[in-house]
Amino acid sequence: MHPLEYLRSVARHQRADVWSVAFEFVDLVGGWGLEGAELSVAARRLLHRRPDAAPLWWASAHLVVSSNPVELAQQLRDDLMAPSPEVEHDGWRIEVTAASGDSVVLVGHERQRFTEAQALEIPVCMVVPSGVTIPSQYLKRVIEGLNARGESVAECSTENVTVVNDGKTAPFAAELLRTSAI
Repeated sequence: MHPLEYLRSVARHQRADVWSVAFEFVDLVGGWGLEGAELSVAARRLLHRRPDAAPLWWASAHLVVSSNPVELAQQLRDDLMAPSPEVEHDGWRIEVTAASGDSVVLVGHERQRFTEAQALEIPVCMVVPSGVTIPSQYLKRVIEGLNARGESVAECSTENVTVVNDGKTAPFAAELLRTSAI
């Protein structure tokens, strides 16, 4: 099967979680050797179908700006598989869906817990998993994608909370925001 046909089937599977979609894309780049224009087109097509997938934005941005995306793919897969950091904290631990600067996106139960913690004045530790720290332009697309999927979404400030992350932020690649002509 051609790599782009494979990506189409991945993108059509709307119930796949965001991590699976990112893993599939990284594996495809590493396994098929996608580079250059073919990589950019594949990334844009997949992101068009799954704008809610922060890990996909993160991996795609790293890959399209890389001089050797095939070699980088395995490292990114390892980064995406890294466990969330263990944190000792005297409050509630909340895992974010996406992050950019001092903004984070919380979805569903985590959003409700954060709101409750604020109301009860409980200290909060926000854990940012590897692969979800992205530029603000991508964060807006993730929020739009989550809203389109009917998720309960909130963009929150990290002010007055403890934030734990690995510091690996995606670079900005403007080409990911363009619409593919194909």
